[in-house]
Amino acid sequence: MKTFFQLREQINEEHSKTNKASMTIKHGYDEGDGPDNKKFAKYINKNTGATVKHHKDGSTMSFHGSDHQIHKALQHHHSDDKKGLGDLNYHKKGKTHSDDHVDGQHTYKTEGTTFREKLMSIFENDKASHYKSATKPETMDDQLKGAGAKQMKADLTGGDTKAADMEKQSHADAAKAGRAGPGTKARTNDNKKGDKKAMTSATPVNDPTAKIVKTESYGISGNKISSGLLDAIAMVEDMNKVHTVDIDHMTGTAGSHEKKHGITLKKGKNYGKGPGSNMATDATGTKANLQKYLKKHYDGEHKEMHPEIYK
Repeated sequence: MKTFFQLREQINEEHSKTNKASMTIKHGYDEGDGPDNKKFAKYINKNTGATVKHHKDGSTMSFHGSDHQIHKALQHHHSDDKKGLGDLNYHKKGKTHSDDHVDGQHTYKTEGTTFREKLMSIFENDKASHYKSATKPETMDDQLKGAGAKQMKADLTGGDTKAADMEKQSHADAAKAGRAGPGTKARTNDNKKGDKKAMTSATPVNDPTAKIVKTESYGISGNKISSGLLDAIAMVEDMNKVHTVDIDHMTGTAGSHEKKHGITLKKGKNYGKGPGSNMATDATGTKANLQKYLKKHYDGEHKEMHPEIYK
């Protein structure tokens, strides 16, 4: 069985190649890559798969495609800054400390398949491939051996391939028998309408499917999904959520330790002000990455400092 991190990595990789998204860059082009240069759009599409759109304001352009394609397009567009402006994750994490990256200049938007739908799709595809070579389930007809047994079924169903409705047939047979035989006259004290009062059951009946309904849901293809899998999906989604926590940091700038754990830093409003040179810094990252980073950053006091990240 795959671990959480292996499952998350597979999902992220699959999603980045098949999702639909766009990256809009305000004031993003000049004469070299503007609408007058038809070769630029063709070059980007041929080498990255992304589509280039030039907006009517005369300076805004956008890339359209999967995350994988948009990342490659940014690598070409910002070839001199591939680890910053040329990195899609740079923009998705909300970094703004670059002089060229002002608020609103780069706008990322995703659409189409959600993270949860992609996870369900991967699970169902894996399940289908797992049972691909399995023996076909035996049907009720397969259990009928010999001509006599098959003839008996044909007699019961009237030659219909569907099973006979025995309850409906019993009522029809009873009505037919009543018409065929002599009827008995009712006595003067007989209740011709019958007793219509419902009898209360002595023993309460529990619905055996009640718990199943509560613990099952349906995937994209309509297959039932167990509550255990739904819990796993919820855990993956929760660990991928982005959080921001307040920490003390000597420089307020991400170093090798932060980059190793996928964490970005931003100095607080009062950083460097007041007695003791305030070191308030915002650390941003996914819940999974923050758990690993804070454990090292606080050297054992991580859960006490930020219990919300470890729920």
